[in-house]
Amino acid sequence: MRRHYHAYIRKLRGTFEGSKGVQSLAWFTGKRTLEQRWGDYSKHRTSNGLPVIGSKHTFFKVWKDHKEIIELTATGHPVCDTCGKIQIERDRLEGRHDAWAVEKRKQLEAEQAAQRSHTSAPSPLPLAPSHLHILTWPLTRTGQTQQRAWW
Repeated sequence: MRRHYHAYIRKLRGTFEGSKGVQSLAWFTGKRTLEQRWGDYSKHRTSNGLPVIGSKHTFFKVWKDHKEIIELTATGHPVCDTCGKIQIERDRLEGRHDAWAVEKRKQLEAEQAAQRSHTSAPSPLPLAPSHLHILTWPLTRTGQTQQRAWW
């Protein structure tokens, strides 16, 4: 059952913002309660004609195990109204994998790229929320990497 939850969360993670083409250290999504996450899972299963398996408690534990998913809350206003509207549209598409949603994400990505050239805070990460900047560097002794994020 835990494996099933991990597979569902990994598939869902593919709809979050972050690097999807290369191995990424983090994926970003809007903050939601665990009850809402369980509701999304239940809706996904029933809409595909599948039974809801397991329990909320186990699902919550597995969700919390995915430390690579960073849930962000609003910390201020977007750089501009257009950026805010694009972010709202992306939030509405979270968890959807149908062809229309994939096409809409591509359209929003193109709009964001065009918009980024007009704002004063370009982001090094494609589709990073609210122009989040992330710097990663290797630690020589341990072979691990360290990250720092700022707005």
